[in-house]
Amino acid sequence: MSAFIQQQQEVVETAIPSGLEVENVVETYRALTVHCLQAGNYLRPSSFTIETLVLNFVLEQHINVDIEISNWALLGVIIRLAFCMGLHRDPSQ
Repeated sequence: MSAFIQQQQEVVETAIPSGLEVENVVETYRALTVHCLQAGNYLRPSSFTIETLVLNFVLEQHINVDIEISNWALLGVIIRLAFCMGLHRDPSQ
């Protein structure tokens, strides 16, 4: 995703119409991550739930440049789910 965003910045600098096309791809990718999270019942986390939620957070931040409370609420959900999964524990024990 980071490589895609880097390409988008280069495209926007060179040609505006292509930049609009890239925005549509980013919006579609964000919508598909939401569908995957809903299908996977993200409130009962399993493998790759945290990664998908972080990807969704990054996409939301990229699409909505303005500060929105919903993005930060999503980050809080990610942290709470990580705690529930036990990701804060020392792996050596």
